[in-house]
Amino acid sequence: MALPKAQSSENPTPHSKEAEQLEVVEQPKEPKDSEDAEHPKEFHHQYLFKVEMNCSSCSTAVGKVLTALKKNVDIKSFDVALHPDLKARREAGVPPPSIVGTVNVYTGEFVSYETVLERIKKTQKKVVSGTADGVNMEI
Repeated sequence: MALPKAQSSENPTPHSKEAEQLEVVEQPKEPKDSEDAEHPKEFHHQYLFKVEMNCSSCSTAVGKVLTALKKNVDIKSFDVALHPDLKARREAGVPPPSIVGTVNVYTGEFVSYETVLERIKKTQKKVVSGTADGVNMEI
């Protein structure tokens, strides 16, 4: 009866040093089925806006006007995100310049870019840029 061959370093055993150095890759997470999902299953338009927001009150104001608009038109979901470095800047004592956050809105077929843009502008926050279904639009 032949003994099994020892494994070479090209095929690491589960307890070898080579196996410890292998990169761990996480499996992608399944999308949420709720209306708060980042990308709803059924939508016709995606509008993405870059908006100057320096604090959580700014993002809350934008969220409130979109929530009110959602009651009247077919907004599937939206996400308002502050710039990721905002907290780090505050902790470092650096006053934030005009920091741009993102507003991502998924809508039904009959909600226009202009309708969403005008509602965001009502917050008095400066809209820096906007896209409709990946196409750059006027502000």
